[in-house]
Amino acid sequence: MIGIVNSVTAGDEDISKETIRKAVQEVEEDIESLMRRVYFSCLEFFINNLIVNSILGTIIKNLEELEKQNRFLLVFFRDLNKSKIDDCLGRLAIALERFNASTH
Repeated sequence: MIGIVNSVTAGDEDISKETIRKAVQEVEEDIESLMRRVYFSCLEFFINNLIVNSILGTIIKNLEELEKQNRFLLVFFRDLNKSKIDDCLGRLAIALERFNASTH
């Protein structure tokens, strides 16, 4: 819109239709470009959040499975369960990094 106003008020009293058409076309192209950038930014944010939510869902499922185990088995397989928890923590760190990257 500013481009149109600048073109129209540039001091020429005889503004041609072609000048106005070009100015309008430039504004339309700028708007289309902005719309594409917004669309792809929203799409990227949505996909990153899906990935993060999927990772968090898997982590919660893994931790719930550990919680359901027999207490007796927890004592004997402590190292195995610790490695599962460490895997969950690693995936959580990745999910948080992706989430932080998608919000900036």
